[in-house]
Amino acid sequence: MRLPVRHLVCRPPALASAEDRAGAWLDSAPIQWNEPGISLPKLPQDVNRNITPDYCKAYEPSVSSQEERAVADAGWIVIASSQGGNRMTVVVGAGSEDGMCRPDPYQNFVFVRGKFAGTLSPGLMRARADGGVNKVEFAGPRRIMAYFSRCTGTNPLCCPSRVSDATYEIRERSGKPDLVLVRVQTRPT
Repeated sequence: MRLPVRHLVCRPPALASAEDRAGAWLDSAPIQWNEPGISLPKLPQDVNRNITPDYCKAYEPSVSSQEERAVADAGWIVIASSQGGNRMTVVVGAGSEDGMCRPDPYQNFVFVRGKFAGTLSPGLMRARADGGVNKVEFAGPRRIMAYFSRCTGTNPLCCPSRVSDATYEIRERSGKPDLVLVRVQTRPT
């Protein structure tokens, strides 16, 4: 299963700010930022939802599932969601949308049986920037694959030159789901 994501592409680092290099965490040994019982992060106060153009609101899905409601209640704009085996759900939440209705900034929230398990990235992701998720797949009853766009200084705006494939597992600790990054492999596109 794939999550629909609207036109997420990279800014070359030569034109990018430090936040656009948010994908640097993908170049090191797997780090862990999620933990059992972690709270769903609220939309940061400094993100201005009001910059979302009115015409983008027509494309936003209606919030229907318990997981989508939790993300919306935390202040995020629900962009998409998808379900996999073992009642895993990934919800894409945005702080705002840019002029092309791309979520910017955004995060992917993972739930298991209605309980929040963690995020796919340790920080917010940006449209057209290094380290943004461009595809999510359920690779088994307890496994998620996320594919992150990777930019270099020679990339045109449309086309990252590398992709980092991140493998996550859902583990249970103290009866609570925990999203654990197991492996990252970066390859040319």
